[in-house]
Amino acid sequence: MADIKVKHLGVEIFYDESRNRWSVDDEETGITLNRVSLDEARKGIDAALRNKKKKTFKRFEAWYFEGYGHINWVKVTVTSYVERNSSYDLLCEAWITLPKSAELSAFRNSRKGRMKVSVSELYKVTKTNDSHIVKMLDITKQVAKLEKDRTKIMEKLTPIPIPAMPEDK
Repeated sequence: MADIKVKHLGVEIFYDESRNRWSVDDEETGITLNRVSLDEARKGIDAALRNKKKKTFKRFEAWYFEGYGHINWVKVTVTSYVERNSSYDLLCEAWITLPKSAELSAFRNSRKGRMKVSVSELYKVTKTNDSHIVKMLDITKQVAKLEKDRTKIMEKLTPIPIPAMPEDK
């Protein structure tokens, strides 16, 4: 009799006729089991995969940088990671939540202060990073003041007179 192989949720189940057992030894998922019936083997795979998915993500704080027209740093909570969509994606994404007290233009259109961002926009909350961010925010304020001063000076400049154009005859 030929070997019987069945796939369940991507995991192969083999029937061992000499032992009258259904077995799984899947290196990719780490599932190893022997069952009397195919139904029991399937239930064993379901339970093993369910337990594997139960790994909880520990939330943590991070700095989120919004630099598109609004240079802003906000301390957010990273609630989960999103796997890469394909092998071409170099970076993964993370779901973040914004503290109720913070304002961020990107969150205006998000649902309940929750959005998905690239991990490249997130930075660790450390004393060193906190210090650097405070310095950057100070520099940002200085730049904004200098830009206003520059605009005021530009408004005081006298442009060249525009010559009158001869009329067409």
